[in-house]
Amino acid sequence: MAMGHVVLKEFHAANARAKSGYFRDYIKQYTDMPMLVLLRDNDGMLVPAHFLQASHLADNLDNAQ
Repeated sequence: MAMGHVVLKEFHAANARAKSGYFRDYIKQYTDMPMLVLLRDNDGMLVPAHFLQASHLADNLDNAQ
């Protein structure tokens, strides 16, 4: 998951080149990023909330809802 975080932050979020279809297609096919879980605070502890969805990200990753 740490590798996924670095890729998303340094390549996708901070770099305009990441808007390529190649990057989106690669992470959908070869990584576990579609299974990322958002966390919520529960009395000072982080607990799973729900799966990350394209609608949580900027421009919905160009996906229709």
